[in-house]
Amino acid sequence: MMKKYIYKLIIFILLSIGFSLPACFAKGRGTTGANFLKIGVGARPLGMGGAFVAVADDANTIWWNPAGVATTKHKEMTLMHNEMGEDIRYQFLAYNQPVGKLRGGLGGSISYLSVSNIQGYSPGGTKTKKLRTYDLGISLCYGLRILPSVSGGINFKFINEKLAHKKDSTYAFDIGGLWKTPLSGLQLGFNIQNLGGGLKFIQERSSLPLNGKLGCAYEFKFFNAQSIVAVDVNIPVDYSVFVNGGVECKIYNLIALRAGFKSKDDLSSGLRLGIGIGGKNLVIDYSWLSRGDFEDSHRVSATLRFGREYEESMIEKDIKEHFERGKKYFYNGQILKAHREFKNILLVSPGHKGARDFMSRIEVSVEEVEVAKDIANFFSLGEKYYKKGDLISARAMFEDIIALNPDHQGAKDYINRIEQRFDEVVDSIFARGVSYYEQANYVKALVEMEKVLALNPNHQEVKEYVTLIENKQRELEKIKLALKKKQEEKRRNRKISTYLKKGLTYYQRKQWTKAIKSFNEVLVLTPDHKVALEHTVICYYEQGLILYGEDKLLEALHTFNNVLRLNPEHEQAQEQILRINEECKEKAEEYNRKGLVEYTRGNLKEAIEAWENALLFNPDLETAQRNLERARKEIKK
Repeated sequence: MMKKYIYKLIIFILLSIGFSLPACFAKGRGTTGANFLKIGVGARPLGMGGAFVAVADDANTIWWNPAGVATTKHKEMTLMHNEMGEDIRYQFLAYNQPVGKLRGGLGGSISYLSVSNIQGYSPGGTKTKKLRTYDLGISLCYGLRILPSVSGGINFKFINEKLAHKKDSTYAFDIGGLWKTPLSGLQLGFNIQNLGGGLKFIQERSSLPLNGKLGCAYEFKFFNAQSIVAVDVNIPVDYSVFVNGGVECKIYNLIALRAGFKSKDDLSSGLRLGIGIGGKNLVIDYSWLSRGDFEDSHRVSATLRFGREYEESMIEKDIKEHFERGKKYFYNGQILKAHREFKNILLVSPGHKGARDFMSRIEVSVEEVEVAKDIANFFSLGEKYYKKGDLISARAMFEDIIALNPDHQGAKDYINRIEQRFDEVVDSIFARGVSYYEQANYVKALVEMEKVLALNPNHQEVKEYVTLIENKQRELEKIKLALKKKQEEKRRNRKISTYLKKGLTYYQRKQWTKAIKSFNEVLVLTPDHKVALEHTVICYYEQGLILYGEDKLLEALHTFNNVLRLNPEHEQAQEQILRINEECKEKAEEYNRKGLVEYTRGNLKEAIEAWENALLFNPDLETAQRNLERARKEIKK
């Protein structure tokens, strides 16, 4: 067994040899290009002070350690926005997922740094227009599980940088490794970042900011809160060695509190703080960094986990948590609690070997003295529940005892007494329900009967009463609906009577428009109302005659058409419509001739107006239509 772990350690050390590469090529400050590659990503890692190379357990691992992609158990996406101050913004998007056929996982990321409102200057020092610069990084990552506890990864990068009017691109890659040590919760990791070419803008080529990271992370329980302590050592090519450290503490798997530091920070004390809020699928993270005389830096990121693999991993995680709790209870002598945990596991995963083994051991252990003491404690608790009148909780405790020791006579006696008490309570509640039923208070009666069924689901007489109550409630509902319908009918008839009376009054006064409005209100409520229909027809006809007498031909035509809409056989309205149509044609001819006169005088607008009027009176007058089209074309020239 020891040889196996030594073998894994040797592999991990060989992978870590490359960690010394940055020191081999060490340069001074300010000698590298594409320095946006130094900016850490993810509000969660940054809230931990940037100590993440050995944690590497979410989509941010693409940047921090590509080997972490090999251990991913589900599809995951993260998006970060970083307000760095001074019009500098940094965005990062990453996605990874497990790929079983490749014995690991794949991922990709996009990072974008933009700086706006940079004042430009000419060679002579004169101000020019505002300039804008950006840095773009696109990466593809592959992580491989070399051994069950050792994984490696490589991250290929395309880098593009624009400075004012100059652009250049290059390629680079990162190499990382992770080792889950035999010590539970301890993990080691390394990452060599930005191996590759450089960028050239004018004459000299600037190398990339090569950096080596080596870190360790320890995961443990702190007052039942899942916690991580992590430390990273960085050896950059253009800077002295510095250390990042951080902690994370998850409370109820809903809130994560984070804090961290950076040993060498020219702009601040090095303190970082962060918080994460969310559930299993979505987490929102925030981190804060003080930057001395500059604006504070704020990072916000959102991480989304999804897919079938994620759901399965959550089930596996829940099973693992129940199993660990069950083991803890078992070895602490809390046999009943352990029994419940392993029982819950077997309900979800009946073939779980560990849970089945412990259940077998529990069945044997119930005969031991320690278990007897534990049962005695639960027996005492059951008695307390019984004395308080909490019969349901008391019965649950005694039934759990019998599940472990079927011959426990004391638990059996209490269960018999509880059943008798239940019968008394059931009879009392049932009598109260019957009383409510006889008083026709069916709502309260149903509530009481449902209480009885909660205690005794097989109570046949109660079931019969429930059926009777439901039938009575349906009958009452029908009566209520009938009364409601009758009331609505009365209200409708009152409205009809009111509108009809008003309409007849207006009719007698020959106020045709108001009369029509009132009669139409009647017809909305009852479309076949004979009196309203007859009087509406008369009102429309009389109104049409008035309009015709005022030479309002089109309005009169519309009004007589309303007469025919209500009474298609109305001969007088038909005659009026024929007469008006003839007069409309004559009017149209007059307007057409007027248009020709204005057209010959060169008055195109007046001609167009005349022909438009002609078509209002006779839309089928082709000569007016042609003349209008010709005039409109000419007026556009």
